[in-house]
Amino acid sequence: MRHNLSAFGIYEIPFHSSRGLLRKALGGWQLSQTAFLHSGLPFSVLSAPYTANNNGIFQGSGPQYANRAPGVPLYRKSPVSGVTQTGSRQWLNPDAFASVVDPGTGACAGGDSPANCQFGNSGRNNVRGPHFIYSRCI
Repeated sequence: MRHNLSAFGIYEIPFHSSRGLLRKALGGWQLSQTAFLHSGLPFSVLSAPYTANNNGIFQGSGPQYANRAPGVPLYRKSPVSGVTQTGSRQWLNPDAFASVVDPGTGACAGGDSPANCQFGNSGRNNVRGPHFIYSRCI
């Protein structure tokens, strides 16, 4: 996590009474506050696995990263038809990435050849999840 800010506080509620029983029952209460502000967690966008003709890579030499689409923004906050579930918010732009493997055939996108069968260029932990803010008072 690149940025992490945490704050905690306790406040004793002042209660003054000349009656001992009332002071014991209602005195000494506290409020506590907890607040967190986190920048988004990094993650990687991966391609579909290579599975053409049942020739998948088992425990291959690393993840198969997706390719970045040039000029397309990484993040998108508006819903994507057929992608964003009802009641949720869209964060990552699926149009910014292309799989190096065609999910329909399991072969390399553009055909199985040394030119097409390469790991994608997006890399490890190149995008960040949404920021996280949490506050609770008890």
